[in-house]
Parts: sequence; structure tokens; C-alpha cells
Amino acid sequence: MDFTPEQFNIQSILNAKKHLLVPRFQREYCWDDHVTTEFFNDIVSRLEFSDAGKRPKRSPYFMGTLLFLGTMHGTDDGNDNKQLEIVDGQQRMTTITILLSALAARMHDMNPHLSDKVFEYVSDTDDDGNPFPVLTTKTSYPFFQNYVQAPVARREALISDPESEEDECIKKAYDNFSRLLSETNLKKNICRIKGLDESALDSYEDLEILKAIRDEVLQSQVVLITTKDRQDANMIFEILNGKGVHLASVDLIKNRLFEKLPVDSAADKAEELWGKAKAELVSRQNSGNFGTFYRHYWLSKYKKVKFDDLYDSFGKIGPKNKDDCLAFLKELVIEAHLYTVIMNPQKGDFGNRKEYYPLVEYIRHLDEWFGVTQARIAMLALLDVKERGLISGKDLLSCVQMMELFHFAYNSVCHMQSNKFEPQYSKFAIELREKKNKSDTKQVLNGLREKLRRWLPDEAAFIGSFCELTYTKKNSNSNKIMAAKYAINKIAAVKQNHDTFLDDLSVEHLIPESSSSEARLSIGNLIALEGTINKDLGDAALPEKLSTYQKSHYEWMKEFLSKHKTFGDDDVRRRAEEMGKYMYNEVIRPAFGQAD
Repeated sequence: MDFTPEQFNIQSILNAKKHLLVPRFQREYCWDDHVTTEFFNDIVSRLEFSDAGKRPKRSPYFMGTLLFLGTMHGTDDGNDNKQLEIVDGQQRMTTITILLSALAARMHDMNPHLSDKVFEYVSDTDDDGNPFPVLTTKTSYPFFQNYVQAPVARREALISDPESEEDECIKKAYDNFSRLLSETNLKKNICRIKGLDESALDSYEDLEILKAIRDEVLQSQVVLITTKDRQDANMIFEILNGKGVHLASVDLIKNRLFEKLPVDSAADKAEELWGKAKAELVSRQNSGNFGTFYRHYWLSKYKKVKFDDLYDSFGKIGPKNKDDCLAFLKELVIEAHLYTVIMNPQKGDFGNRKEYYPLVEYIRHLDEWFGVTQARIAMLALLDVKERGLISGKDLLSCVQMMELFHFAYNSVCHMQSNKFEPQYSKFAIELREKKNKSDTKQVLNGLREKLRRWLPDEAAFIGSFCELTYTKKNSNSNKIMAAKYAINKIAAVKQNHDTFLDDLSVEHLIPESSSSEARLSIGNLIALEGTINKDLGDAALPEKLSTYQKSHYEWMKEFLSKHKTFGDDDVRRRAEEMGKYMYNEVIRPAFGQAD
């Protein structure tokens, strides 16, 4: 392995008249406000304010190791030698560029000449006087160039809205640095970071502090490893990142795939497909994290592994040649679309066919209402075999409804341990995908039904926990309240003989929520009522409400009125138990039926 490790400062790297290129296999920029603020704090913490009124003193800051493909030495032996690919360190180099750009903008009205000098580290000129961005990234073009690298005086006219998750991260990083460097926040932030009295920096000019921050960034030290051999660069990258954070595994996998699929003269198919997969995941609200999606996909198709073992697993059983890698990327795009459907299902995903409306609801409840992310592994396989015609619509609906009701009982009501579901759903999904006909897939579905039936909490445990559910309109997002809301909606739909929740339903407190009754928030005090009727009731007492309830067309309300002329605290507990028994025996258990 031929490589050169040397110590550099950031200024010497940015002054080298090299084109720093973020290669296509690198992850997109993803630092959030917490990380960029921590980076800024690290820089500022190295400054010393011991001589009042003078430029703060600096102490060396070490930024770690960078890995570049190319050489830092010489620029006269061809274009290849003028370019440095950032194999490891893209997040830091991009952040440095953003910070320097924000610094230049902050200095612009104070000292335009100084601002221009700082901006030369962001956008420079080559030996022929032609301008070029010091750092080039294809994935965020043109947003990065317009928002960060355009000259300060022309930047505002070029700015457009972010079009991707990466664009949004770049915008947030730049805006965060701008806030930290602003006249309002600069000294206040530094005093907080350094533990100084708020008036400690009154004698310092803002410009002198900004210069000190500039110098601290530029003089920061790194160990730079360079190599001219791409295979060596990839191997060093794997060594440096093999023990890294979760996203590192996906970066390494991307690296391996792109290595097998070099750029041809027609198009960069690998980059196009990888980009399509990422675009799918941000195409709707509640978009999925790429690392989480990839792991769920891998568990759904190949093998149950931890985040840190994804790359090793990919190396052992993943695609080996060019054709297999291309097919893998094409499949990744399809699976990313399915994952988006799971994260945010819409009726149009199923052809706007009425028989699939309940499926949209079941999927949404599993993921949004119950937070059972492990179910996505099974859902990916179920939607895959449905796309391939290996499962009927009826069986798909039945399976997902069973999962929805099981996790309502197991997770949302009884709060039982759910760590066993990931390996079980992985095993189910892999087995399901391997089947080649409807008969075999039906057997796999029956196997899951039997397993979930055995794990279903017994009736006594369910009813005991069900009676503890509460609901208040003042806080509608806690797990207990979401479970109560689901139960009311589900019971009302079943009694109304509806496959989906009722569109006009409102949760009604029989004893007013504003009363002093200890039972007022209990699930036994809740019932479904049309929203158009409920809105006129206000905080009226139950006797005043009963006549208004007569207007309801809901079967459940009619049943209640036939049984209750009065209703008090003692009735609430009995009714909660009745509702629990109904939910368990008339709604949940029938979904499991008998295995075929």
C-alpha cells in the first residue's frame, strides 16, 4: 500500500491551488445544528482573552485525520495532479467552507477587503486567473454553490429554496454560523463558552474577534493521508471508518458498490440510482433516514444484523460483480419507494381502490400511532410479494390488520417487551420473499399469524391494562392517550360496520373533562360522537347532554342511551371493563381466526 501521511494546517490545504472534490461515493452533508454548534464552540474555546482590547490569542486545534486521493505536491504534471478527492473528511471540509463563507459575509460591511481575503478560501482563482470553487460537490449542486460559494455581494440574488435533505442541512449550517457570528450573539456566545462575565469582552472589537476565529480555523492542524491509488484509498477509508458511527457502514457499502461500477462515457448509472433511492426517502413528509431504511431493507431480504455489522454482512453475501451491483442498486430504488409508502401511506399508492383504504389506515397506525418500527421489516416483504402477485389483496389486508391489532394490544395497551420482534420479522420477511407461489406465501403468513396469536396478551392482562387508559384533549400525543383514541375509533368503526375509522368522529367525555370527577379522563368515560354534534355541547353536564346525544346516528351511542339514563363515577370502571372485553373478544381475537 503506497500512501503518505503528513501534518498540515487547513490554510495550507486551501491555499494549495487544488480542486477539492467530494467524490460520488461519499455521504451527503448531514451535520445538524447541534454538531455545527459544537464545532464552533471547539474553535472558540481555543481563544484566550488575556490582553484587553487586543486580538485574542490562539492555541492549536487538532481536527483529526483526512484522507485524499491525489497528492499535495506539485501542480505542473497534468490536470489529475490539480485535483484532490476527499475520501474521508468531507463533513469537516464542507463545514469549514460554510463557516468561512459565513465569516466573510459577517465581515463584508465591516471591512470589504478582509471579507474578500477570507472568501478566497471558499472561491479562489487558478494560475490563469480563472475563478473556481475550492470545494466542489456534485450532490448539492447548485444549492451549495449559490448559498455558500457565491460572492457575498451577489449571493442573495442567486439563493433558491433547498431541494433535498442535504440542501436543507447546508442551509441550516450556514444560518447557524451566521447566528453565532452575529453582532447580537458573538460576544455573548463566547462568554458563555469560556465561562466569562458578560462584560468581559466589552473592550474587544468584533472585527478582531472575527479575525481570531478565522485564524483559529485556518491554523487548525490535521494529519493528511494522501495516495494516488484508488484501491489503496478505499482500503484506508475502510480501516479508518470500520469502527465508526452507524452511517459509516452505509458509506462503506456505497463505496464498494461505486468501486464496482466506474463512471462510463454515457452516464454515471450508480450515482443516478443511489440518488433516486435517496430522493424517494425525502419525497414525502415523515421521510425515512437512509441508514435506518437500508438496515431494514437488509434485514427484510438478506440477514438480521446490527448496524455495525452491515458492511461485513454486505461483503459476505452482497453483490460481487458489476451486473449484480447494478441490479442491487435498481432494487434499492424500488425498496426505498416501498419504505416511503410504509412511512407515509396514501390511497394513491394502491390505485385509489376502495378495498385498500383500510390498508392505508393499518400501516399508518402501526408506524405513527404505535411507533412499531420493527414492523417495517415485515411490511417491506409484504408489499414486495404483493407487487410480484404472490399474495392476494385479501390476505395482505388480513395480515396487516392482524399486526395492527396485535401491536395495539401488546405494545400500546400492555407495554410488553418488543425486542423479540426485529429478529422474528426479519426471519418472516426473508422466508416470505423466497417463496415462488401463492400457496407457499400463504403458509408463511399462517406461520406469522400462529406466532403472534401465541404472544397475544391474555384477556385478563389486556383488560387490566385497558382500564388504565386515559384521554384528554389537552395532550393528545402520549402513548396512553393515543391508545385510548385508537380504541374509541376502532370500537365505533366496528359497531358501525365500517372498515376504516369514521371521518366525522369526535371523542366525547360523558362526564365533562372540566369536572372534578376522578374518573373523568378514564377510557370508561369516553364514547364516539359526530364532531358536528360534539362541538355544540361544550362543558355541559351529562343530563343536559343526553337530549343532544339523541341526534347521533352512531350505533354505539344508541346502545349507550338504551342502557344509561344516568352515569356516574361507579359506572365508569364497569364500562371500561365492558369496553375492554368487547375490544379483546369482538375486535382483536377475530383478526387471528384459525390457521389454514
